[in-house]
Amino acid sequence: MMEFKEIFKRYPEHPNLFENFSLSLGAGEWLNLVGPPGSGKSTLLRMMAGLEKPTSGTLTFHGQDLYRLRASARSRLRQRMGLIFPDPVFLEGHSLLDNVALPLEIQGLPQAECLTRAQNALQRVGLGNQSSLRARQLSQNARQRLMVARAISGYPVLLLVDDFYHGWPQEQRQSLENLLGSFHQGGVTVVVASLPGGNLLSPKARTLTLSTPAPHRIEIDT
Repeated sequence: MMEFKEIFKRYPEHPNLFENFSLSLGAGEWLNLVGPPGSGKSTLLRMMAGLEKPTSGTLTFHGQDLYRLRASARSRLRQRMGLIFPDPVFLEGHSLLDNVALPLEIQGLPQAECLTRAQNALQRVGLGNQSSLRARQLSQNARQRLMVARAISGYPVLLLVDDFYHGWPQEQRQSLENLLGSFHQGGVTVVVASLPGGNLLSPKARTLTLSTPAPHRIEIDT
């Protein structure tokens, strides 16, 4: 499904964050990305999402080189992904239903289908009874759940999950674990980035451990 080939990623403050990095991600796989802050977990997810261009190297998604595509084509490919990242951006004056349905309408889906998908997604994250609220009225926890609803409403083939769920109540963490597990069982590829010991890490999955100082990398198959 996705392949990193001889990837280099440099920043002024991290001249060798990734150095000659290669990784193959299979369809239907669950991959854990584990490492301390600053080890490159979020950068790796953003590269997967087509949001962060590598300094050099090739990254393909379903056989297409993400960063040789035009921005519009890359955006269309991104519609096949569900992005669950910290600090989501919403239409603050619009309802929760609108915030989930509008991205689907932009993809050209019929309005009735968009609304049905949006309501179902909100229901799955425990916001079904609050769909008429404005995004600006939500607590931080509810905003994060709205982000999850938006990510799953497009029926993605790839879910990218960054570390945002620390501090959630146990019941909600378990619900999110179950939700991700159900998508994975349905054939969706899942990549979870977390600090060591994170709740969403799958003990049965392949784990890529990112260490500091970069660019040291250890890949562990479990």
